[in-house]
Order: sequence, then C-alpha cells, then structure tokens
Amino acid sequence: MFTAGRPYELILRVKENLPFACKETIKLILESCLARAQRDLKVTLCHHLWMGNHVHFLLVLWDAQACVNFYQELQKKITEAYKRLLGKARLSIWEGDPVVAEILDLEKAIEKIAYIYANPARANLVANISQYPGISSWKAFEGLPASASATHTKRVPWIRSSTIPTLKSLNLSEREDYLMAEALRSKARLEHNITLSPNAWMLAFGIDDPDEIADINARIKLQIEEKEAQAEEERNSKKRAVLGVQRLLSYAIYRPHIPKKRERRIYVLSSIVELRIEYIARFKAFCEECRECYEQFLLGGNPQWPPGALRPPGPPLASLLY
Repeated sequence: MFTAGRPYELILRVKENLPFACKETIKLILESCLARAQRDLKVTLCHHLWMGNHVHFLLVLWDAQACVNFYQELQKKITEAYKRLLGKARLSIWEGDPVVAEILDLEKAIEKIAYIYANPARANLVANISQYPGISSWKAFEGLPASASATHTKRVPWIRSSTIPTLKSLNLSEREDYLMAEALRSKARLEHNITLSPNAWMLAFGIDDPDEIADINARIKLQIEEKEAQAEEERNSKKRAVLGVQRLLSYAIYRPHIPKKRERRIYVLSSIVELRIEYIARFKAFCEECRECYEQFLLGGNPQWPPGALRPPGPPLASLLY
C-alpha cells in the first residue's frame, strides 16, 4: 500500500558477500546505476548510504509502480555490472523483496535519518560519518541551506555494462582502481544526474519554514553524534577499534561474508502506537479491497483498484505467430 507524497525507507540487501566495496571503480559503477535508474525522477531521493552488503534510502514516493520500477531497475543494473566484473553468465545478488516502509510521524523520520548516517560508526567501520569513504548523501545534506526545495545535483557518467571488463583479481591496488575508473569514464558517452532533496520529506508533515527545517536538521545531526558516541563507548568497553578508512579502501571487491542474522521485514515505522494501529487497520481493509478487485479481474472485469495498489498486468491483446 503506497501513499503518494509520503516518506519511505527503502532497504536493498544482498544475500551474501560484500559487493559494495569503497573502491573508486565500484563507487563509480554504483552511482552510475543509481543515476540511470533515477534519470526520469521516479521518486524524490532525500538521503542514502551504501554499506558493504546493503543500501539505505529515505525517499518520497509519488507513484506505486514508479517506485517499484526504480528499485527493480537499480537492482537489475547493479547485477548486470557485477556479472561483467566477476565474469559470470548468471548471478543472484539480492535477498528477496526489499523493505519499503512508510514513516508515519516526524520523530520516527528524524530517528531513521540519524540511524542511516550512524550506520558506519555502529558497524565499527569509522568513528563518524564524515570519515566514511563509501557512498552517501552526507555531504549534500550537511552543506544545503534550510529550505524544503533545496537540491544537490551530481553529474554522473553512464557506465554501460558492455564497457565493464572482467577483473583478473578482486583485490585491486589503489593505482589499478584509479586506472580502471578513469578507463570507464573515458568510454562513457552519456551522463545522468543524481538529484538529492534532503529536506523534501518534511513537506509530508507540513513543515516548510526555514527556521523549523534548520532546527529539525540540527536535531538529526545531534542524534547522529549521540549514536556515534555510544558506538565509541561500546568499542572502548570491549577494547576494540574501528577498521579505519585505509583498511576499508584496501578491501577486495565481493569479499566473502555470510550475514549472522536475517532481519525481519517491517513495512511501517512510527514512534506513535496509535498511528501504527490505525495504519495496520487501514492496510487490512486495503488488502481486502484488493482481493475483491482481483477476483473481479480474474472474471474479466475492470475493477477500480484502490489508490496505492500495484495492479496485475492485463492479458495480451494480440499474439504473433511464426
């Protein structure tokens, strides 16, 4: 059940291994796939951060099918790129359906954004988000004015999968990484934009005053600092250290990794119990209405599907005979 104009958390997670290395080549390919999938502005991207085996987005959704098209196209293009890198004819990267969870209230949105940016510190990769060498929207968020319409645009070359060579070694040196990234850039004949709107999600809660936006962003940054300080305190108690930037940059592409646990799917996020209960009730009614529409559809009818539903494809109206 997708609601237009509302903020959502989208999480894409891989089955195993760590494909999203902090190499320049990998970052170029991933941003290229993201820009290509978002070239027609299927969703409004507010925040994103790529960890080794998953990516977090906070976005504003406008159309159910457009949102699905966005993440399916992104997953497909990343898969095609890795098939070329690894020299595989077939490759299954992604773990089932992604998490697409509506955020119902302001406090939960603030908490979720802070959680996203505190991920590298909580995973003991770096001490704070400003040190993280992976892909994120942190610099765009940190440097934008307090306006709901403020945007940050990055021009990215479209790296076609046919131009990506198979790696002889997954452990690229710094020089090999640089040369490969430059070679891919030189072959690109097209560019796309990655446009971020870090404050656009606040409009869903009726917030457009610059002072209020600045206050909310300050609260987000304070929560990030608190989460990072808590992570540091836990490391100190266990006498552990962060991996650090240099070690992250040196890690091989597609490094072996098996997740310790599988997170359960959550499709609604709220800090207010009453809002969550109300949402679940609406969702159950929505599912019942969709079931009735589907039964009509199977009988050849043309039902009026509820807003936010993903409609099943219709039967083919013609066939080709060879």
